[in-house]
Amino acid sequence: MDQSLIRVLSFALLIPLSNWGSQWLFERVCRSAATSPDRVLAQRRAVHSYLHPHRWVLGWLIGHSPEPGKTRRLLFLYQLCTVSPVLCLNLSIFSFFTFVLDRFLGYAGIAVAAVTAVTTVVNLFFTARSEALREEGGRRRAIATEVGKLALTLSLLGLMVWLPLQAAKLPTRPASSAQVQEALLAQGYTPVPLDSNYLAERPQIEDAVLSTGNGLRFEFYLFDGKAPAAAFFERARTAFSDAAESDSAREEQRTEGGSFARYTVRANGEYAVALYSWNTAVYAHCDIAEEEDLRQILHQIGYL
Repeated sequence: MDQSLIRVLSFALLIPLSNWGSQWLFERVCRSAATSPDRVLAQRRAVHSYLHPHRWVLGWLIGHSPEPGKTRRLLFLYQLCTVSPVLCLNLSIFSFFTFVLDRFLGYAGIAVAAVTAVTTVVNLFFTARSEALREEGGRRRAIATEVGKLALTLSLLGLMVWLPLQAAKLPTRPASSAQVQEALLAQGYTPVPLDSNYLAERPQIEDAVLSTGNGLRFEFYLFDGKAPAAAFFERARTAFSDAAESDSAREEQRTEGGSFARYTVRANGEYAVALYSWNTAVYAHCDIAEEEDLRQILHQIGYL
């Protein structure tokens, strides 16, 4: 699964978890304002038709509080815990289109999940000590619920730590046409221009580098977006995979994560590679004797 999608789903799960885990903090906001959570919710329902009901309730809380400074500080902490995953979810949607936020979102995901885990632990502590729940007889069930939330939060924290570690092993930026030409020349292969009619008929391709000869064919494409590059990769991968089916001793490998995917196969005396990285894609194959040259080219442009 694409890392961008995993991150979006993780932040979506962290939103309700952060709200549940911060219940104790909300109760302390209400206590500092000399009111109760039920009364605050009643006020919120009463002003739901106002232009900015949320702001109105915050103003009411602070104005009603005997210690406005303390209430403001507690409100800031509560909003920091509950709004952060919402903000990160919105930002993570942009990672489907650009890579510039990936590093920030990696650290933000760890921070948001860690804070949510801490607030959930505190909420579990207060739940275990709740006299009201003890009297009502529902304390054991409430504790079990909080433990389940904590387990899910810790799982998401582990996932958020794992994502940057995986991404660190993959290319973080697409190669340029100049880098590809330099890599080809370094291995003794001469780039040749692609047919102008071919490019004219495919407006999604912004640039291309081609090299053939000595048993190797290498094609590099720069597309106008990530989607056409990924689609090109899937077509190339399918073509290589279908061609290799006749070889029972074939060796296939697929690596993917974030906005990168690579498929390699050794079969029928050839080594083939299909990959895409952001808005670039590579289609290459060679005789086994030239495999090391092809791997060196991919290594030099950061794709292997």
